Amino acid sequence: LIILMYVSIFADDKKNVSSTMDEEIKKYKIDYSTLKDTLFTTGDYFIEVNLETQMAFLHSRFDSTKTFGVSTGTAKLKDGIETKEGVFAIQFKVERWRSVQFDSTLMLHFMTFNWGVGFHALAGKSYYKYLGVKRSSHGCVRVSKEDAKDIYNKVEYGTPVIVHKGNPGLFIG
Repeated sequence: LIILMYVSIFADDKKNVSSTMDEEIKKYKIDYSTLKDTLFTTGDYFIEVNLETQMAFLHSRFDSTKTFGVSTGTAKLKDGIETKEGVFAIQFKVERWRSVQFDSTLMLHFMTFNWGVGFHALAGKSYYKYLGVKRSSHGCVRVSKEDAKDIYNKVEYGTPVIVHKGNPGLFIG
């Protein structure tokens, strides 16, 4: 069912237009949460990150889906930010990278997807207890060393990355 609504918006009548649209949505019981856009890729992989569950998925065109725990960004840390929702792509990857912002912290198998925010492992293992459990990074998506290496070896520049809070508005085809 496709419903096309043409609404004329006049400066004096914005409140009426808004309430009319709300009434139409209720009248036709349109559930926009089930509508999805589709992004098509010719690549072999795409990555999905669920911020609510702190789980990520490496989806493959020809293999099973790899599920792995992550720890995403939180504003509760000094200079920390929440990992942002959106559709991104792997922009840069390097096996070893030192963080300019955070005391030259060594990031292993760093794969940036949102201008400096990316997937990576750390040198130690003390952060493993947070993977798949809670947000504990300054903005990046932390993964285990083993998962970071595996993902790094499979994804290419341009690999799609979808970050969401439990209900992505997008499918990959």
